[in-house]
Amino acid sequence: MDFERLRKRKSMAEKRTRIVQAIRDFFVRRGFLEVETPLLVPFAGQEPHLAPFRTVLLNEKGKSFLAHLITSPEYACKKLLAAGYEKIFTIAKCFRNGEPWDALHHPEFTMIEWYRAHADYREIMKESEALFCSLAKSVREQPRAESQFVKSKIRKNPDAQNPKTQQTIIS
Repeated sequence: MDFERLRKRKSMAEKRTRIVQAIRDFFVRRGFLEVETPLLVPFAGQEPHLAPFRTVLLNEKGKSFLAHLITSPEYACKKLLAAGYEKIFTIAKCFRNGEPWDALHHPEFTMIEWYRAHADYREIMKESEALFCSLAKSVREQPRAESQFVKSKIRKNPDAQNPKTQQTIIS
């Protein structure tokens, strides 16, 4: 990659930094604890449709062990939740083999996961909406007028609870 291409990507890196910081700020304001989870694990996740990257880990005596890069921080986060961490989030690198590698996909990517004990799906849905609204406000000084328009149409639509209708309205 030449330096000119790197220079052109600088504004995207700056935007990404603002977005990641806004995510952190959102969760910290709500009392969440940011956790770091392992990237290299002895056993791959149990998702049958995901292909983990495998590697060989050598210990100090030269003995080799099979290891995997995580496809998601989900298992580590759920262990923390089960251990009594009530509100956690992580922004983690993940790796998935056997996926497209093009302008829109990459086998290495960043994922956010968050968990709350004692919250039902409605609360998590509200929190997801609040996260996206918060990000829109922090990334843009003025949210788009169309966003408010779409939001009002969804709320007034009697079929708004139907995911197919929501998708049609939002698209």
